[in-house]
Amino acid sequence: MGNTIKLVALDIDGVISKSKGAFYSGRIVRLLAEMNDKASADRNLPPVTVITGRPSTYIESLLQAIHGFAPAVFEHGTGLYNPRDYVFKAHPDLICLDELEELKKIINNTLVKRGQAIMQGGKDYSLSLFSRDKSITPRLKELILEAGGPLCGSFDIIYSSDSINIIPKGFHKGKGIDFLSGECGVPLESILGVGDSEVDIPFMVKTGFSAAPSNAGDEVKKAALYCSDKSLAEGLEDILNHFGLIN
Repeated sequence: MGNTIKLVALDIDGVISKSKGAFYSGRIVRLLAEMNDKASADRNLPPVTVITGRPSTYIESLLQAIHGFAPAVFEHGTGLYNPRDYVFKAHPDLICLDELEELKKIINNTLVKRGQAIMQGGKDYSLSLFSRDKSITPRLKELILEAGGPLCGSFDIIYSSDSINIIPKGFHKGKGIDFLSGECGVPLESILGVGDSEVDIPFMVKTGFSAAPSNAGDEVKKAALYCSDKSLAEGLEDILNHFGLIN
């Protein structure tokens, strides 16, 4: 099965690492680096990359750690980083950056400065907010809509496990995997996609091979071709073994 997979695309949080701020398993980092080293020497082997909501600088650093050379998707499909040429670029369909900048200023002057939320730094094409007080997390979307008013109509406001993401309307990881496929010249049916949360489903349902660790949500497991009985990095290692990509 491994020789039909030409690219491995991984979500980060909940797949490679436990959560935001958590340490990486040295074992999985070394394993992914070994896979990329072998793929660099043998074009018949699939390289490993990431598709994430994290900002571009974060994936640049992670790709360095895992010796990644294939392009990677950041900020939910709105941007792509090509490490070979050291090029960061927005998706060609992205058009609402002026509105995003205005909304960012409004949220910073209201929710952030009032101490209700923290804005994740480093993002250029989307926003992510974390509640300072967990009790208001369920109301965070309502507060954003109230602060942003009509500007919010240009964006999808989506909860993840520990934050809320403000993403240009129509963008998601499904659009990102299309972007990645075209950039790499690898058809979707030859990509293995691995994710754990509902925001990963739009790209997992497009790839020819898909998998989830045991910590994934029920809807994600339903979308996956293979579900590991192990969690997080151990689950990822099991997935790679299942698809014949490692021994």
